[in-house]
Parts: sequence; C-alpha cells; structure tokens
Amino acid sequence: MSETANVWISSNLNSYGHIRCVVSHHCWLFLDLVTMADIPGGFTETRNATEEIQKICDQVTCQVEDKTKKKYVEFRAVKYRSQVVAGVNYLVKVNVGGCSYLHLKVFQNLPCYGGEIVLRGVQEDHHEEDPIVPF
Repeated sequence: MSETANVWISSNLNSYGHIRCVVSHHCWLFLDLVTMADIPGGFTETRNATEEIQKICDQVTCQVEDKTKKKYVEFRAVKYRSQVVAGVNYLVKVNVGGCSYLHLKVFQNLPCYGGEIVLRGVQEDHHEEDPIVPF
C-alpha cells in the first residue's frame, strides 16, 4: 500500500535557520538553508581579506613577481573568494600601489598533504571596483 506524502514548506525559518517541512502528518523534516556559496565546489561571495589571506599572499609574492616580471613595494590583500575542493582555491584582489590591483588564483593543498600554497594564475590591470570572478 502506497501512501502519498503531502509536503508543506513554511515560509518562516525557525530560530536555528532551518526550514520546517511536514512530510505526511507523522514526521517533521528540518532542512538546512544552503546557498550555492556554501556547497563544496562553489565560490563564496566576496569577503574582506583577513590576516590569514594576507599570509597566503605573502607566500606567493615571489611567484607573482616572476610571472609579471615586476617588483611590488606594496602587496596588500583587499578582498577574496574561496572554493573548497580537494584543498582550497582562493581568488584574491591585491592592491599593488595606488589604484593598481592584481587578481590572484592561489591553491592551498589540504594539511594532510602538506598544505602547500601554489600560485595558479595572475591577472593584471584591475581596479578597486572590478569584481573577483573565476579565471
């Protein structure tokens, strides 16, 4: 005998940030709210750079200078996005003096694999207002 499940989704969230669903009259189902940014494989929204992001940028400064054939007196992380993969990809907006910005793609391996930080790409000629998009 099959029973049809009636599903109702409340338009209100409970105090834990969950959606309450009724699956038939016998059980409740709580679903976590998830945005694309919270799903492994998706990039987060743009965030202000932290001390940790600056430390990551400091570790790839020489690689960036080699790739761009320039020396930077200023190299300050301003904004970033991250993507959880088998490690973490970072897209970072870096101020390199005045109104000049670079966009970096940096990969940080999982700690169990050494936590190595590797520069994967550099985009030059960006401005403060340019969005950080995957490249």
